[in-house]
Amino acid sequence: MLHGDANVSDDEEETKSMYEFGSSCKRKVKGIQPPCSERSLSSSRKPKVVKDIRKVPAEPEKILDAPEVVDDFYINPLAWSIRNSLAIALGNQVYLWNADDGSVLSLMELSRPSEYITSVGWGKKGSYLAVGTSYSHIQIWDVNKQQKLRDIKTKQPYRVGCVDWHSFNLASGCEDGTVYLHDVRQKEALVTSTQQHTMEVCGLKWTTDGRFLASGGNDNAVFIWSLPAVREPVHKLVEHKSAIKVYVCLYWHEFTICDPE
Repeated sequence: MLHGDANVSDDEEETKSMYEFGSSCKRKVKGIQPPCSERSLSSSRKPKVVKDIRKVPAEPEKILDAPEVVDDFYINPLAWSIRNSLAIALGNQVYLWNADDGSVLSLMELSRPSEYITSVGWGKKGSYLAVGTSYSHIQIWDVNKQQKLRDIKTKQPYRVGCVDWHSFNLASGCEDGTVYLHDVRQKEALVTSTQQHTMEVCGLKWTTDGRFLASGGNDNAVFIWSLPAVREPVHKLVEHKSAIKVYVCLYWHEFTICDPE
């Protein structure tokens, strides 16, 4: 009974009690427990937010000795293949470290000690390695056979600071700001070249479909090229404050760059 009203039936009393929110709610109506307060009713409707916690390792998984590695931001002495092999340029030599079994292979060595390796880049399938040098040459190596397939010379006597593959097309960037495109299947490998950067090209990346190429330079600029025509870039990013390395290029409007500033 509510308020001592004799005319109110037990069923009506139980129904009315559903809408009375007091400090204690002991009565159950047809198996339903009413909330104890308006505050508890509103708070029960709020979704629970679960935050993902990212764990960053405090220690490296592996440390490799790298004597004679050239301390130069503008070159690219490391490249990791799809076969889990790391190419490392140490002075005038290139070594391959297999991350699966830890084995090390000495792949090649330049004939003149005064010269050094300035860039390495894997082909898509991890069978071929392009090696850029300080004396304007690019060597193409068959890693499986440990054999040099050919030697490509650029037009000008400047070091080749970066290389990147798409299929049989090899892009290279030089110290004078020139970007070269080569087809390694052809006897005359050079397809075209362009010089829009005013300083050294230190980063190159193709899009996954091979339609665009991104180049980053010591002139603080990133250019996006539409291929095969590379006379003028289709997009320019020139507001950076230091040299640019392009690491990942998925589409011409979506890429990752490295700017020390």
